Amino acid sequence: MVTAQEPHRFHTPLFLAILIVLLFAAQTRNGMYRDPVTLWQDTIRKSPNGARPHYNLGTELKNVGRLDLAQREWERTVELNPIHSQALNQLGSIWFLKKDYARAEQYYTSAVQADMNNVEACYNLAMTLERTGNIGQAIYYYDLFLQKAPPELHDLALTVARKVDKLRTADPQ
Repeated sequence: MVTAQEPHRFHTPLFLAILIVLLFAAQTRNGMYRDPVTLWQDTIRKSPNGARPHYNLGTELKNVGRLDLAQREWERTVELNPIHSQALNQLGSIWFLKKDYARAEQYYTSAVQADMNNVEACYNLAMTLERTGNIGQAIYYYDLFLQKAPPELHDLALTVARKVDKLRTADPQ
């Protein structure tokens, strides 16, 4: 005689086995979320032609001090998307740190051309132009930064506004 309990005896071990497999898979996958570099490397393995994963991996590599590898990821980002403003800006910053201001200016200019609302690129381009003595153009990009700076950059905007006033006084063009 078959009772109503017999089907449950078969389902319970199967359910437990599936649950254990899923828990193991989740635990393995969670290991990737503990380390952002590993997470983005895994994402790139699954989507090698995506600009966003390469950009994000570059950012995480920069955060752990691996600028050489970050630069390669941002270069790959620009290969995949030549108008990726954030990657162009980051590449400009790499060259600025290396004191290659001409190359930094090229990347920052490309970043601003790709996205006129990239206030970080506007600011970085202005700083580079100021560093190289091109004060007139520096003032133009500082002004662009001031026009577009979001409220969270209020303190920086005040500093930049004072700087622009001094630059205009020193270089009235």
